[in-house]
Amino acid sequence: MLGGLQPYVRATLSPNGSPCTDCSRPEAVYTLVDRLYEPGADYRHVNKVLALVVFQEWYEMYMM
Repeated sequence: MLGGLQPYVRATLSPNGSPCTDCSRPEAVYTLVDRLYEPGADYRHVNKVLALVVFQEWYEMYMM
C-alpha cells in the first residue's frame, strides 16, 4: 500500500463512481488516504485504506 501503490490507491478511491465515496463521506475517505501517506503513518491507516480498496475492487468485479 505504501510507496509505489499510492497512485493506484488514490485512483481506486477517487470519486469517479467509487461506492466507497458514494456510501460514505468523500472527505473522510480523502483524509484517510492522505493520512496514510503522511510521514510516520502507522498500520491502522493501512488497514482501513486496504479495506476500502478491497471493497472497491470487489464491488467492481461482482456488482457492476
